[in-house]
Amino acid sequence: MSDTTEDLIKAAFQRLADQAPDVRGIEADLRAAEAPARGQWVRWGGLAVAAAAAVTAITVPSVLTGRGPSDTPAASGTAAEPNPATVRPATPVREPGLAIPYRPEWLPDGFVEVGRSGGGAQSPWARSWTVNPAQSPSPGAPTLGFRHSPLPPDTEQGEVIDVNGVQGRLIERATSSGPNRYAEVTWTQSGELVVMSLSGVNDAKAAVLRIARSVKPDPVAAVPTEVLSFGWLPEGMVSDLTQVTGDRPDNYTLLRTATLVGDEGITAMLSPDAPAWSDGPTIKRTEVPVTVRGLPGTSFSVSGAPPSASGVVVRLSDRRWLYVFGGPDKDIIRVTNELRIAPLAPMAWIGKR
Repeated sequence: MSDTTEDLIKAAFQRLADQAPDVRGIEADLRAAEAPARGQWVRWGGLAVAAAAAVTAITVPSVLTGRGPSDTPAASGTAAEPNPATVRPATPVREPGLAIPYRPEWLPDGFVEVGRSGGGAQSPWARSWTVNPAQSPSPGAPTLGFRHSPLPPDTEQGEVIDVNGVQGRLIERATSSGPNRYAEVTWTQSGELVVMSLSGVNDAKAAVLRIARSVKPDPVAAVPTEVLSFGWLPEGMVSDLTQVTGDRPDNYTLLRTATLVGDEGITAMLSPDAPAWSDGPTIKRTEVPVTVRGLPGTSFSVSGAPPSASGVVVRLSDRRWLYVFGGPDKDIIRVTNELRIAPLAPMAWIGKR
Protein backbone atom coordinates (compact mmCIF):
# COMPACT_ATOMS: atom_id res chain seq x y z
CA MET A 1 0.00 0.00 0.00
CA SER A 2 1.43 3.39 -0.83
CA ASP A 3 0.64 7.10 -1.15
CA THR A 4 2.34 10.49 -1.43
CA THR A 5 1.63 14.02 -0.36
CA GLU A 6 2.75 15.85 -3.47
CA ASP A 7 0.38 18.71 -4.15
CA LEU A 8 1.18 18.85 -7.87
CA ILE A 9 0.23 15.23 -8.38
CA LYS A 10 -3.00 15.61 -6.40
CA ALA A 11 -3.87 18.78 -8.28
CA ALA A 12 -3.28 17.08 -11.62
CA PHE A 13 -5.59 14.22 -10.73
CA GLN A 14 -8.16 16.63 -9.37
CA ARG A 15 -8.23 18.37 -12.73
CA LEU A 16 -8.77 15.01 -14.41
CA ALA A 17 -11.60 14.23 -12.01
CA ASP A 18 -13.20 17.61 -12.64
CA GLN A 19 -13.11 17.05 -16.40
CA ALA A 20 -14.37 13.47 -16.31
CA PRO A 21 -17.95 12.82 -17.42
CA ASP A 22 -20.54 11.07 -15.32
CA VAL A 23 -20.50 7.31 -15.61
CA ARG A 24 -23.45 5.25 -16.89
CA GLY A 25 -23.19 2.52 -16.63
CA ILE A 26 -11.02 -11.48 -9.61
CA GLU A 27 -9.92 -14.00 -11.90
CA ALA A 28 -13.13 -15.58 -13.00
CA ASP A 29 -12.84 -19.32 -12.89
CA LEU A 30 -14.88 -21.68 -10.73
CA ARG A 31 -13.26 -20.46 -7.53
CA ALA A 32 -13.71 -16.87 -8.58
CA ALA A 33 -17.33 -17.56 -9.37
CA GLU A 34 -17.92 -18.58 -5.78
CA ALA A 35 -15.59 -15.98 -4.21
CA PRO A 36 -17.02 -13.43 -1.75
CA ALA A 37 -18.32 -10.22 -3.27
CA ARG A 38 -18.12 -6.70 -1.90
CA GLY A 39 -20.24 -6.43 1.22
CA GLN A 40 -18.72 -9.50 2.80
CA TRP A 41 -15.82 -8.98 5.17
CA VAL A 42 -12.98 -11.44 5.50
CA ARG A 43 -10.65 -11.72 8.47
CA TRP A 44 -7.05 -10.73 7.96
CA GLY A 45 -5.29 -11.33 11.22
CA GLY A 46 -8.32 -10.09 13.13
CA LEU A 47 -8.96 -7.11 10.84
CA ALA A 48 -12.18 -7.54 8.93
CA VAL A 49 -11.31 -6.39 5.44
CA ALA A 50 -13.84 -6.06 2.66
CA ALA A 51 -13.10 -8.96 0.33
CA ALA A 52 -12.22 -8.15 -3.25
CA ALA A 53 -14.31 -10.05 -5.76
CA ALA A 54 -12.38 -12.44 -7.92
CA VAL A 55 -12.33 -10.18 -10.95
CA THR A 56 -12.58 -6.50 -11.61
CA ALA A 57 -12.70 -4.03 -14.46
CA ILE A 58 -14.30 -1.16 -16.31
CA THR A 59 -16.69 1.76 -16.23
CA VAL A 60 -19.06 3.13 -18.83
CA PRO A 61 -19.33 6.91 -18.45
CA SER A 62 -21.60 9.15 -20.45
CA VAL A 63 -19.90 11.44 -22.89
CA LEU A 64 -19.29 15.14 -22.42
CA THR A 65 -21.49 17.38 -24.44
CA GLY A 66 -21.06 21.08 -25.08
CA ARG A 67 -23.39 23.85 -26.13
CA GLY A 68 -22.85 25.29 -29.55
CA PRO A 69 -24.76 27.88 -31.56
CA SER A 70 -27.29 25.28 -32.71
CA ASP A 71 -28.11 24.47 -29.04
CA THR A 72 -29.04 28.04 -28.18
CA PRO A 73 -32.82 28.57 -27.71
CA ALA A 74 -34.46 30.54 -30.52
CA ALA A 75 -35.69 34.06 -29.84
CA SER A 76 -39.28 32.90 -30.19
CA GLY A 77 -38.86 30.60 -27.21
CA THR A 78 -38.81 27.41 -29.27
CA ALA A 79 -35.64 25.38 -29.62
CA ALA A 80 -33.72 26.12 -32.81
CA GLU A 81 -33.44 23.22 -35.23
CA PRO A 82 -29.86 21.90 -35.33
CA ASN A 83 -28.00 22.34 -38.58
CA PRO A 84 -27.24 18.82 -39.85
CA ALA A 85 -23.93 20.06 -41.21
CA THR A 86 -22.72 21.06 -37.75
CA VAL A 87 -24.05 18.12 -35.74
CA ARG A 88 -21.32 15.66 -34.81
CA PRO A 89 -21.79 12.31 -33.09
CA ALA A 90 -20.75 12.30 -29.46
CA THR A 91 -17.32 10.73 -28.93
CA PRO A 92 -16.97 8.36 -25.95
CA VAL A 93 -14.40 9.51 -23.43
CA ARG A 94 -12.10 6.89 -21.94
CA GLU A 95 -12.04 6.93 -18.16
CA PRO A 96 -8.64 7.56 -16.56
CA GLY A 97 -6.64 4.45 -15.76
CA LEU A 98 -5.93 1.09 -17.35
CA ALA A 99 -8.25 0.53 -20.29
CA ILE A 100 -10.51 -2.51 -20.40
CA PRO A 101 -11.19 -3.27 -24.06
CA TYR A 102 -14.52 -5.17 -24.08
CA ARG A 103 -17.95 -5.39 -22.52
CA PRO A 104 -20.94 -7.71 -22.96
CA GLU A 105 -24.03 -5.97 -24.35
CA TRP A 106 -26.42 -8.61 -22.98
CA LEU A 107 -26.64 -9.79 -19.37
CA PRO A 108 -29.16 -11.98 -17.55
CA ASP A 109 -31.81 -10.09 -15.61
CA GLY A 110 -30.63 -8.60 -12.34
CA PHE A 111 -26.88 -8.73 -12.99
CA VAL A 112 -24.92 -5.58 -12.14
CA GLU A 113 -21.20 -4.85 -12.25
CA VAL A 114 -19.40 -5.08 -8.92
CA GLY A 115 -15.69 -5.45 -9.67
CA ARG A 116 -12.82 -4.53 -11.93
CA SER A 117 -9.11 -5.28 -11.78
CA GLY A 118 -6.03 -4.78 -13.86
CA GLY A 119 -2.27 -4.80 -13.96
CA GLY A 120 -1.69 -8.35 -12.73
CA ALA A 121 0.75 -10.56 -14.59
CA GLN A 122 -1.75 -13.42 -14.90
CA SER A 123 -4.80 -11.30 -15.67
CA PRO A 124 -4.05 -7.87 -17.19
CA TRP A 125 -7.73 -6.97 -16.92
CA ALA A 126 -10.93 -8.47 -15.56
CA ARG A 127 -14.43 -7.48 -14.51
CA SER A 128 -17.30 -9.13 -12.63
CA TRP A 129 -21.06 -8.94 -12.14
CA THR A 130 -23.48 -10.43 -9.65
CA VAL A 131 -27.06 -10.18 -8.41
CA ASN A 132 -28.11 -8.26 -5.26
CA PRO A 133 -24.54 -7.18 -4.37
CA ALA A 134 -25.63 -5.38 -1.17
CA GLN A 135 -26.72 -8.69 0.36
CA SER A 136 -24.30 -11.03 2.05
CA PRO A 137 -23.22 -13.50 -0.65
CA SER A 138 -24.09 -17.15 -0.27
CA PRO A 139 -22.37 -20.19 -1.78
CA GLY A 140 -23.47 -20.65 -5.34
CA ALA A 141 -24.72 -17.06 -5.75
CA PRO A 142 -25.01 -15.94 -9.40
CA THR A 143 -21.65 -14.57 -10.59
CA LEU A 144 -20.32 -13.57 -13.99
CA GLY A 145 -16.63 -13.04 -14.70
CA PHE A 146 -14.93 -11.75 -17.84
CA ARG A 147 -11.14 -11.58 -18.16
CA HIS A 148 -8.08 -11.78 -20.33
CA SER A 149 -6.62 -15.30 -20.39
CA PRO A 150 -2.84 -15.80 -20.28
CA LEU A 151 -3.13 -19.44 -21.39
CA PRO A 152 -4.92 -21.15 -24.31
CA PRO A 153 -7.85 -23.43 -23.46
CA ASP A 154 -7.32 -27.10 -22.75
CA THR A 155 -8.19 -28.76 -26.05
CA GLU A 156 -8.76 -32.05 -24.25
CA GLN A 157 -11.70 -30.66 -22.27
CA GLY A 158 -15.08 -29.27 -23.16
CA GLU A 159 -16.68 -28.87 -26.51
CA VAL A 160 -15.90 -26.80 -29.56
CA ILE A 161 -18.28 -23.87 -29.97
CA ASP A 162 -18.64 -20.85 -32.22
CA VAL A 163 -18.49 -17.26 -30.98
CA ASN A 164 -19.42 -14.96 -33.84
CA GLY A 165 -17.47 -17.00 -36.36
CA VAL A 166 -14.50 -17.69 -34.07
CA GLN A 167 -13.88 -21.19 -32.70
CA GLY A 168 -13.79 -21.46 -28.92
CA ARG A 169 -14.08 -23.96 -26.10
CA LEU A 170 -16.91 -24.39 -23.61
CA ILE A 171 -16.66 -26.26 -20.29
CA GLU A 172 -19.56 -27.10 -17.95
CA ARG A 173 -19.16 -28.06 -14.32
CA ALA A 174 -21.36 -28.77 -11.35
CA THR A 175 -21.20 -26.37 -8.40
CA SER A 176 -22.31 -26.48 -4.79
CA SER A 177 -25.69 -25.20 -5.95
CA GLY A 178 -26.28 -28.04 -8.40
CA PRO A 179 -25.46 -29.42 -11.87
CA ASN A 180 -25.35 -27.34 -15.05
CA ARG A 181 -24.89 -24.15 -13.04
CA TYR A 182 -21.34 -23.28 -14.08
CA ALA A 183 -20.05 -22.79 -17.60
CA GLU A 184 -17.11 -20.97 -19.12
CA VAL A 185 -16.20 -20.05 -22.68
CA THR A 186 -12.69 -19.33 -23.94
CA TRP A 187 -12.24 -17.71 -27.34
CA THR A 188 -10.26 -15.09 -29.24
CA GLN A 189 -11.79 -11.61 -29.30
CA SER A 190 -10.05 -9.29 -31.79
CA GLY A 191 -6.86 -11.31 -31.42
CA GLU A 192 -6.95 -11.45 -27.60
CA LEU A 193 -7.67 -14.66 -25.70
CA VAL A 194 -10.54 -14.07 -23.25
CA VAL A 195 -12.63 -16.12 -20.80
CA MET A 196 -16.28 -15.60 -19.85
CA SER A 197 -17.51 -17.65 -16.87
CA LEU A 198 -21.00 -17.85 -15.36
CA SER A 199 -22.03 -19.59 -12.16
CA GLY A 200 -25.13 -19.97 -10.03
CA VAL A 201 -27.80 -19.86 -12.75
CA ASN A 202 -29.86 -22.57 -14.40
CA ASP A 203 -28.67 -23.64 -17.86
CA ALA A 204 -25.45 -21.66 -17.47
CA LYS A 205 -24.20 -23.01 -20.82
CA ALA A 206 -26.87 -21.31 -22.92
CA ALA A 207 -26.61 -18.07 -20.95
CA VAL A 208 -22.82 -17.77 -21.07
CA LEU A 209 -22.81 -18.43 -24.82
CA ARG A 210 -25.34 -15.65 -25.36
CA ILE A 211 -23.28 -13.28 -23.20
CA ALA A 212 -20.04 -14.15 -25.03
CA ARG A 213 -21.65 -13.59 -28.41
CA SER A 214 -22.81 -10.14 -27.30
CA VAL A 215 -19.29 -8.87 -26.47
CA LYS A 216 -18.34 -5.59 -28.17
CA PRO A 217 -15.48 -3.09 -27.84
CA ASP A 218 -15.78 -0.86 -24.79
CA PRO A 219 -14.47 2.63 -25.57
CA VAL A 220 -14.74 4.02 -22.03
CA ALA A 221 -14.14 1.35 -19.34
CA ALA A 222 -10.99 1.45 -17.24
CA VAL A 223 -9.47 0.33 -13.95
CA PRO A 224 -8.58 3.44 -11.85
CA THR A 225 -4.93 2.49 -11.38
CA GLU A 226 -3.85 6.10 -10.71
CA VAL A 227 -5.98 6.51 -7.60
CA LEU A 228 -3.62 4.49 -5.42
CA SER A 229 -0.05 3.65 -6.37
CA PHE A 230 3.23 2.90 -4.64
CA GLY A 231 6.14 5.27 -4.30
CA TRP A 232 8.91 3.51 -2.39
CA LEU A 233 8.90 -0.28 -2.01
CA PRO A 234 11.35 -2.69 -0.35
CA GLU A 235 14.03 -4.06 -2.63
CA GLY A 236 12.74 -6.75 -4.99
CA MET A 237 9.08 -5.91 -4.43
CA VAL A 238 7.05 -4.99 -7.51
CA SER A 239 3.71 -3.21 -7.78
CA ASP A 240 1.11 -5.61 -9.08
CA LEU A 241 -2.68 -5.72 -9.21
CA THR A 242 -5.26 -2.95 -8.73
CA GLN A 243 -8.75 -4.11 -7.72
CA VAL A 244 -11.99 -2.24 -7.14
CA THR A 245 -15.12 -3.86 -5.75
CA GLY A 246 -18.36 -2.44 -4.41
CA ASP A 247 -22.14 -2.56 -4.41
CA ARG A 248 -22.73 1.16 -5.11
CA PRO A 249 -20.51 4.11 -6.07
CA ASP A 250 -20.10 5.34 -2.48
CA ASN A 251 -19.54 1.88 -0.98
CA TYR A 252 -16.38 0.40 -2.43
CA THR A 253 -12.96 -1.01 -1.66
CA LEU A 254 -9.89 -0.20 -3.78
CA LEU A 255 -6.78 -2.33 -3.30
CA ARG A 256 -3.27 -2.10 -4.70
CA THR A 257 -0.81 -4.93 -4.10
CA ALA A 258 2.96 -5.27 -4.34
CA THR A 259 4.52 -8.70 -4.37
CA LEU A 260 7.86 -10.38 -3.84
CA VAL A 261 8.48 -13.96 -4.96
CA GLY A 262 8.03 -16.24 -1.98
CA ASP A 263 6.44 -13.50 0.13
CA GLU A 264 2.86 -12.42 0.74
CA GLY A 265 3.74 -8.88 -0.25
CA ILE A 266 2.19 -5.57 0.78
CA THR A 267 -1.40 -4.48 0.30
CA ALA A 268 -2.69 -0.91 0.36
CA MET A 269 -6.42 -0.35 0.59
CA LEU A 270 -8.71 2.68 0.33
CA SER A 271 -12.27 2.54 1.63
CA PRO A 272 -14.97 4.85 3.04
CA ASP A 273 -15.41 2.28 5.83
CA ALA A 274 -13.78 2.50 9.24
CA PRO A 275 -11.79 -0.55 10.35
CA ALA A 276 -13.75 -3.45 11.78
CA TRP A 277 -11.90 -5.77 14.13
CA SER A 278 -12.75 -9.40 14.71
CA ASP A 279 -11.93 -10.39 18.27
CA GLY A 280 -11.77 -13.84 19.85
CA PRO A 281 -10.27 -15.67 22.79
CA THR A 282 -7.17 -16.71 20.81
CA ILE A 283 -6.64 -13.36 19.07
CA LYS A 284 -4.11 -10.93 20.48
CA ARG A 285 -4.15 -7.42 19.08
CA THR A 286 -1.91 -4.52 19.95
CA GLU A 287 -2.43 -0.95 18.80
CA VAL A 288 0.01 1.95 19.05
CA PRO A 289 -0.66 5.57 18.03
CA VAL A 290 1.53 6.64 15.14
CA THR A 291 1.81 9.61 12.81
CA VAL A 292 1.67 8.72 9.11
CA ARG A 293 1.28 11.07 6.18
CA GLY A 294 1.23 13.85 8.72
CA LEU A 295 -1.96 12.50 10.28
CA PRO A 296 -2.76 10.60 13.49
CA GLY A 297 -3.06 6.90 12.75
CA THR A 298 -2.75 3.51 14.39
CA SER A 299 -0.05 0.90 14.03
CA PHE A 300 -1.50 -2.54 14.68
CA SER A 301 -0.24 -6.06 15.15
CA VAL A 302 -2.47 -9.12 15.38
CA SER A 303 -1.54 -12.68 16.24
CA GLY A 304 -3.35 -15.87 17.18
CA ALA A 305 -5.64 -15.90 14.12
CA PRO A 306 -4.02 -16.95 10.85
CA PRO A 307 -2.76 -15.17 9.02
CA SER A 308 -1.03 -12.91 11.53
CA ALA A 309 -0.83 -9.34 10.33
CA SER A 310 0.65 -5.98 11.06
CA GLY A 311 0.22 -2.61 9.46
CA VAL A 312 -1.18 0.87 9.84
CA VAL A 313 -4.62 2.46 9.57
CA VAL A 314 -5.18 6.19 9.07
CA ARG A 315 -8.12 8.39 8.11
CA LEU A 316 -7.13 10.76 5.32
CA SER A 317 -8.09 14.40 5.12
CA ASP A 318 -10.75 13.58 2.50
CA ARG A 319 -12.32 11.17 5.06
CA ARG A 320 -11.34 8.00 3.22
CA TRP A 321 -9.64 5.30 5.28
CA LEU A 322 -6.23 4.02 4.23
CA TYR A 323 -4.99 0.59 5.34
CA VAL A 324 -1.49 -0.72 4.64
CA PHE A 325 -0.50 -4.19 5.81
CA GLY A 326 1.79 -7.12 5.03
CA GLY A 327 5.50 -7.12 4.34
CA PRO A 328 8.30 -6.27 6.77
CA ASP A 329 7.10 -4.24 9.76
CA LYS A 330 10.02 -1.85 9.51
CA ASP A 331 9.01 -0.84 5.98
CA ILE A 332 5.27 -0.26 6.43
CA ILE A 333 5.52 3.33 7.69
CA ARG A 334 7.76 4.39 4.81
CA VAL A 335 5.59 2.62 2.25
CA THR A 336 2.52 4.35 3.68
CA ASN A 337 4.11 7.79 3.73
CA GLU A 338 5.24 7.51 0.12
CA LEU A 339 2.02 6.17 -1.37
CA ARG A 340 0.58 8.26 -4.17
CA ILE A 341 -3.11 8.90 -3.56
CA ALA A 342 -5.26 10.80 -6.01
CA PRO A 343 -8.89 11.94 -5.87
CA LEU A 344 -11.28 9.10 -6.51
CA ALA A 345 -12.03 8.33 -10.15
CA PRO A 346 -15.68 8.11 -11.26
CA MET A 347 -17.25 4.98 -9.79
CA ALA A 348 -20.79 5.33 -11.15
CA TRP A 349 -20.43 1.97 -12.91
CA ILE A 350 -20.60 0.11 -9.59
CA GLY A 351 -24.00 -1.48 -9.21
CA LYS A 352 -25.00 -0.77 -12.84
CA ARG A 353 -25.47 -3.20 -15.71
